[in-house]
Amino acid sequence: MKELVVKELAPSLRDDFLHFFDNIAFADNPDWSDCYCSAYHFTNNKGKAESRREASSLIEEDRMHGFLAYEGGRPVGWCNAAPRSSYPGVQWLMGPVPISMNESVQSSAS
Repeated sequence: MKELVVKELAPSLRDDFLHFFDNIAFADNPDWSDCYCSAYHFTNNKGKAESRREASSLIEEDRMHGFLAYEGGRPVGWCNAAPRSSYPGVQWLMGPVPISMNESVQSSAS
């Protein structure tokens, strides 16, 4: 078994992130392939091309936070990790229950 290496997302890893979501994440579930783990940054789904562009911009602007997992130098997993206030689109999921905007929200794909 190869060693798993986890790196914090940075603009320098944008191409790895995009490669992961373009080719690896959700390969077994194409219905989810348009998310680029950016859906909760919006209040509605903008489609695959726009989600990809938006995720790329968020990474370049250091507004998307999380961790990429690598095995053998290739991206194999992603964990989205940021304060809840970073996700205006998550509010519709939470319903009418009041939430603290400082709580963390995590999601992962592998």
